[in-house]
Amino acid sequence: MFLAIIGNKVKKSLSPIIYNNIFIKKNIIYIKISTNIKNLFMFIIFFMKKKFSLFNITIPYKEKIIKMINFFSYKSKMLKTINCIIKYNSCTYGFTTDGIGFYKSLKKNIIIKNNKALLLGTGGASKSIMPYIIKNFSEIKIFNRNIDNLKKFNKIFKKKYKNYDYKRSKKNLFFVINTIPYVCFVKNILKYLNKKCFIYLINYRIKKKLFDGSNMLFEQALENVKIFKNYEKRRKIKKKIFKLS
Repeated sequence: MFLAIIGNKVKKSLSPIIYNNIFIKKNIIYIKISTNIKNLFMFIIFFMKKKFSLFNITIPYKEKIIKMINFFSYKSKMLKTINCIIKYNSCTYGFTTDGIGFYKSLKKNIIIKNNKALLLGTGGASKSIMPYIIKNFSEIKIFNRNIDNLKKFNKIFKKKYKNYDYKRSKKNLFFVINTIPYVCFVKNILKYLNKKCFIYLINYRIKKKLFDGSNMLFEQALENVKIFKNYEKRRKIKKKIFKLS
């Protein structure tokens, strides 16, 4: 069984380790594919022709790849973001599981004491986790480097969030959720935050003593495997029916 992760920089991805542990009794080959946007469509064609079963999509293609997929889950269509592709009956099916991975990682590992959330970034991961942020926090502030992207984000969620000035947040105690590149976060934003803020990083393998996204990645992988197994059951049932007919 062939699985793969595709993104811009996937050399340090933990996905192969996680999926090899989940499918411990099966022989799987997990490939890391680093590519640019020009070659992305070629890899989707390659994915369809070869014996790949599941494809993970990571930064920065979670939104861009949606145009290349045949069918979507309700959430991925609504949020316009995909992080998991499954091949079934010669078609591609797109799903977004970042949100449920985020929620389960919170539920299992963190006691939320603060009702105020500060979300940094409005990309694919942010869109996926936003429904869970809305459910769990009464006050939400958002910062994004691109105002136009924030407007698109507001349109999806039918909100009117203004771009928050994080430089004035020293007095505010937030549950901070960072989805922007880690280096940019540390250089430009971290120094302006209250030291008592809980910081949740979507990034993982971080040296600092901050809660990183490895738990979210694991929970997200479990959800992807659940979806994959459901499609495998359908495939086996169809094969049995075909043999009997």
